[in-house]
Amino acid sequence: MENMQLLTVLTGLCYLSFCASQNQYVLFQTPKTWKEAQSYCREKCVDLTTFYNMKHMKTILKRVEGKYDDDVWFGLVKGKTMGWHWSITASGFYKEGENNYLRWGTSPFNLCGTYKEGYLYTQPCHYHFPSVCFDVKTDGTAQYILNTTPMGWTEALHYCRDRYFDLTSMRNEEEHSAVRKLVDGQEVWVGVFCDPWAWSDGIYSALRYFTVKQEVGGVDAEDCGVLLRNESGKWGTRECSETHPFICSCRSSVEISKRRYKVRISTKDSTLDLNDPAVQESILEQMKLKMTGTGQEKLQWNKQPDGRVFIKDDL
Repeated sequence: MENMQLLTVLTGLCYLSFCASQNQYVLFQTPKTWKEAQSYCREKCVDLTTFYNMKHMKTILKRVEGKYDDDVWFGLVKGKTMGWHWSITASGFYKEGENNYLRWGTSPFNLCGTYKEGYLYTQPCHYHFPSVCFDVKTDGTAQYILNTTPMGWTEALHYCRDRYFDLTSMRNEEEHSAVRKLVDGQEVWVGVFCDPWAWSDGIYSALRYFTVKQEVGGVDAEDCGVLLRNESGKWGTRECSETHPFICSCRSSVEISKRRYKVRISTKDSTLDLNDPAVQESILEQMKLKMTGTGQEKLQWNKQPDGRVFIKDDL
């Protein structure tokens, strides 16, 4: 389809319309306990909301911004099993086996991970060390940035997320080699940590967005997670018996069953049949790629009564 050009502005010859259906994230204002909120979400929708990665979470936070005046329950709850995780949760970031590539120098004892001379170690999370950030906007060894200012683990996590992308993971031998050369024998924080938190819907997500004051691992914390009203959506914990508003993940029919868009396209080849199913499928795939990460990748054509998708613009 080299003879076709999609435009991001509304100019061209033809209209293309399609429908995008997605989960809705609904803020319910009636205060409930965490268990009551969970039951309500499961009855009326799907479940209390799970956050999968930073981009997904920030999208939802933007939708509910300014709409709540109390802390808000979501799907995080303290589980019974401690587990090791990497702080980077981006979809597709890890190849098979890389998410569990944990090369320990000694048996892990504390809850936050450091790297030194090719191995992972653990230290109390409040100890101060330099750290290594990861930047997805660059390539090769430039992706790894040494932050020489000693910080606690959570402070280093926020530092890297605010300026780059996250604390680095150690996914494979190549990554170990690049970071080892960068830090030159220093002990540094990396993105590995241990905690017992789980999600109401049972889906695995290692995303954590607690404030700096929150203890990593939640050992002394209350049992359920909230979006903190006065912390721009950063997470805190509360006793599950408290009553708060809550966010549910709902099927699209709860609020909007479909979203319909119109865009225009222009072609470099006037003989191209835009109502050819193969052409339409190619356009649809390109639109899906453009919308990756927006939560609107599930697209389908909206056909006219005569079966056509495109209507010629005579302007």
